[in-house]
Amino acid sequence: EDEVERDDEWKKILGVALAADDLLLEHELAAEEAAWAHVRLTTISGALKLLESDIFATLPPKAHNLLHIARSNTERLMRIIDDILDLEQLESGRMVIHEREIDPHPVIHDAVEAVRAVADKKRTPIVMDVSLPDRIRTDRDRVLHVLEHLLSNAVKFSVEGGEVRLRASVLNTLNVVQTIPS
Repeated sequence: EDEVERDDEWKKILGVALAADDLLLEHELAAEEAAWAHVRLTTISGALKLLESDIFATLPPKAHNLLHIARSNTERLMRIIDDILDLEQLESGRMVIHEREIDPHPVIHDAVEAVRAVADKKRTPIVMDVSLPDRIRTDRDRVLHVLEHLLSNAVKFSVEGGEVRLRASVLNTLNVVQTIPS
């Protein structure tokens, strides 16, 4: 009877291991498909940029507008795929962080400027309350990427004419940046 119980235990363990392996394989396949899609979208975006530049022929304004919309949508899809790939790397522990000492103020400025046009169009000012040292250790590109997303979402989900506040300060050696839509 002990041997039967052990066999049942091993079968359960094997079942869990096989299920985990299937999940891992699905996750890896999804990441590979996302990477494949990103490569294809990069090619499409490049072709659209060439067409938009009138290098081959002068296009009518309506065609330029359609190309611009197609290119913008392609680039947005590429950013979404980049996020999916980043998340996959983060979850798998394979994300590479290039930490170095930087001045955080230009990073915050660049993030705000990246969403400024959308905020201005929506008449939503971005108010900054930044109290950071001149030097911090971080991955500049990752911080910029996160800030742009936070600010973009804050602007997108704030009411027209509202305000987005960006507060950045050091808290117990942890750099905290948060956006608060009005």
